[in-house]
Amino acid sequence: FPLLPRRSPGASLFIYGSYRSGLSLAPSSDVDLSLSFPIAKQLRENFDRGGMTPQNYRSQMRRIVFEVCRMMEGRSDFAEMQPIWQARVPVVKGLYLPGAANGDNPHTRGEGALHFDVCFMNDIAVATSSLIREYVLCDSRVKAVMMAVKRWSKAQDITSAQFKTLSSYAWMNMVVFYAQCAGLVPNLQDPVLMKKAGARRDPRNEWHSVKGLDTFFLTHQQAAAVWKSPVTTHRSAVALLHGFFHFYAVDFPSSLFAVSVSRGPEGRLLKTSFKKCSAFIAIEDPFETADSHCPHDLGGQVDPQNGMRIMRCLQEAEAYSRSTLLGLLDGKRESHELASFWPVPRLAL
Repeated sequence: FPLLPRRSPGASLFIYGSYRSGLSLAPSSDVDLSLSFPIAKQLRENFDRGGMTPQNYRSQMRRIVFEVCRMMEGRSDFAEMQPIWQARVPVVKGLYLPGAANGDNPHTRGEGALHFDVCFMNDIAVATSSLIREYVLCDSRVKAVMMAVKRWSKAQDITSAQFKTLSSYAWMNMVVFYAQCAGLVPNLQDPVLMKKAGARRDPRNEWHSVKGLDTFFLTHQQAAAVWKSPVTTHRSAVALLHGFFHFYAVDFPSSLFAVSVSRGPEGRLLKTSFKKCSAFIAIEDPFETADSHCPHDLGGQVDPQNGMRIMRCLQEAEAYSRSTLLGLLDGKRESHELASFWPVPRLAL
């Protein structure tokens, strides 16, 4: 999208979501982008300070959203443009046609066409996607488990916050927390680990304090230099996937504690730290933590009926993956010996 920075000096455009984290299920997946530029930033800051009414803010943002949409409609390589200014995070939806700018027929929807969502000032989503990407890069097996859980949850129709289940982002947080408890990956937000790595938050770096939050974290290279996994036995991604299902279907005390990537297994965040939480599970956002000015429980929207349905799916997946492992072992081991094939998570009880 080279036209945006050129026509709007000071504008920035960042990819977030599965394309940034490296967890896209297919080349044709939608691309999520965050657009930020000075005028929109000033509006947001003025509104946050109480300098303008909600009605005036919405009116100004509506004007900006439609202006950006018209700008993009003026190009032959953009189609199906749709401005959605009423959303909590305003967005412009559309379709990118890479060949149209070179004279190809824009109605053929040739190879490389991509649906996209351009959100406005969604920097926190860029930061969270970057954090997930670092965990993806920590261990290739963790990425394999993430991809499998994404496909499985999508097939089970339990991956939509809009319809009172868990978002894909929430599932990825659950995988990371499981991997932390199993000793497969470190806590990239651990202050002790940061000190060992000689890394510290830079107040001049806007990506270290998005929305006034502590959004600083270690890269996988920084963590690898000072952290070593306590797990000495190699375990396959298949065994780790079963471990994930077993962890949440059997081991994790979700009625007492919340999943918390930022605190890790030693954090022991009580579920009641959130004023309102689902009976099924509480999942603390890594940056919008329970003690921040904007706490966010990624599982808070799950209603009781869907919570029970998700738990049934986890239990069924645990049983199926267990039988699959037994089949792979050809009966050479009893089922009670299977525990040696996946990590025993460290629960901070």
